[in-house]
Amino acid sequence: MAVGVFGFLSPIALFIVWKDKKFLKQMALVIFYVSTLIILVYLFGMAYVSSAAGYDMPSWRNVLLPAVMPWMVVMTFGLLITVYAQHAIIKTEERIRNGADT
Repeated sequence: MAVGVFGFLSPIALFIVWKDKKFLKQMALVIFYVSTLIILVYLFGMAYVSSAAGYDMPSWRNVLLPAVMPWMVVMTFGLLITVYAQHAIIKTEERIRNGADT
C-alpha cells in the first residue's frame, strides 16, 4: 500500500510544485534518496534471507532485476528532475543578476 501511495502521490506533488523550482528540487531529491533506500533495503534483505536459508544469492535476471528495476526508474526520474530544477534555478539567478545590473 505504501509503495502505491509513494508511486502515485509523488508525480502529483511534483506537478503541484512545478513553478517553485527550489521546492521541486527538494522533492525530487527526496524521491531519489527514498528510492535508493528502498533498493538498498531490498537488496540487503534478499541477501540476508538467502544467506540465512543457506542458498546462494538469487540471480539478477530472475528475482532481483524485476523487483529493483521499477525503483531504479523512479530513482533516475528523481535525479533528472533535480538536474532540471537546479538548471532552472541557475538560469533564474543569472537573469535576476543581469537585470539588476542594467
